[in-house]
Amino acid sequence: MEEYIIYLIVRNDLKMGKGKIAAQCCHAVQNLTVMNLNTTIFRKYLSGSHAKVCLKVQTEEELDKISNYCLQNNIIYYQVIDAGKTQVMAGSKTVLSVGPILRSKVPTIISQLKLL
Repeated sequence: MEEYIIYLIVRNDLKMGKGKIAAQCCHAVQNLTVMNLNTTIFRKYLSGSHAKVCLKVQTEEELDKISNYCLQNNIIYYQVIDAGKTQVMAGSKTVLSVGPILRSKVPTIISQLKLL
């Protein structure tokens, strides 16, 4: 059986600390899960290994390009926008969670990214 994966795409240009990145990734997965818990794809994901891969982009524009691609191609995603209480300005787009998506169906726009 092929594996479903969630991708967490982090903005590297914000220079967030490790703890901030971890918290933002948690927000991304939590909201993605809540929004899609009762979908067939999420049930299949939850019956597997719950794989997550953390990737990075260098700019907000790169993150926007990926979220627009997901929107246009009906790929599940959630964009975290920070409240600005700690390390980044309010309204900063910090992490984009994408999926779950079959490993074999990951678009090039995501598969070409480097690990965080």
